[in-house]
Amino acid sequence: MPGRSRSCPGSTPRAEGGLYTSGVPVAQLPRAAAVTFSAAVLVILAGCGPGPEEPVTASPAEPSVQVSGEASPPDSVLVLAAGDADPEQVSGYSRLAERAVGQVEAVWGPNRVPRPVLVHVAGDAQTFAGLTGHPEDAADIPATTVGPAGQARVVIHPAAWGQLTEEGRLAVLTHEVAHLVQQVVPEGGSPEQAPPWLHEGLAEYTAHRGSGREPQQIAGTVLQEVDRVGPPGDWPDPEGYPDRWHGYALSWLACRYLADTYGEEQLLRVWSEVAGGVPTGTALRAVTEESERQLLTGWRRWLATLADEVG
Repeated sequence: MPGRSRSCPGSTPRAEGGLYTSGVPVAQLPRAAAVTFSAAVLVILAGCGPGPEEPVTASPAEPSVQVSGEASPPDSVLVLAAGDADPEQVSGYSRLAERAVGQVEAVWGPNRVPRPVLVHVAGDAQTFAGLTGHPEDAADIPATTVGPAGQARVVIHPAAWGQLTEEGRLAVLTHEVAHLVQQVVPEGGSPEQAPPWLHEGLAEYTAHRGSGREPQQIAGTVLQEVDRVGPPGDWPDPEGYPDRWHGYALSWLACRYLADTYGEEQLLRVWSEVAGGVPTGTALRAVTEESERQLLTGWRRWLATLADEVG
């Protein structure tokens, strides 16, 4: 989206109303600073923080720091809680981020997630807007990824995050961590060379791959709409629908179709080729031995079948 400094577009909308959203708001996070150090994860809780282009570092002069964990093995988590931040709450973010890293690497491969993973939990909606460029009332964006490769971090919107179930939070964080992997491309390549449906759809595919849920459970309302009006005539635009989840769900279903039909490894090969600079149609044909038009026809037929089962 314009107006944001980032090398991978898009942020995670909330999924199906009753599946990933609790509907119960939580109190805003404390406006204190807290830092969690780990071989894998760095979590920052703050009421204010550096802008999208500035690297996130811990201040050695941070006052009132309390250690709520012990540094032992290099892969353990050391939680430093400053001010009135709840150490248990900070530890929860760290544990969730580590689970997300595990889910991403189950798809992309071991050690593919750049370390450390930075998760910035904005203290309020105004801070979230300042860090990401999104509006303060972006209630359908619980998290987004900002910053260039090597400095990228996931920024969490406290109010939107509070509406998610634990399963929904894991899916959102996994989606955003997948974006961190997508930033690592061959020299001369760029994740922005990939069409949005592939970029966001693959992140969403990564997020749901380990859920054990069927498409009808995750995207039932979207499939009902497909049953009513028919499948899209082209690959979806994640940002092209009034309901942001609609576009993201269709993008995920496009990637789910490719993985189900040709294999997950082939789907990842398509991404690698496209992010490396190969035109999308050329990459799709090279990997699947089908033309882009044939693949689109197959996806639309597959989507209609799923929608018919829901409708």
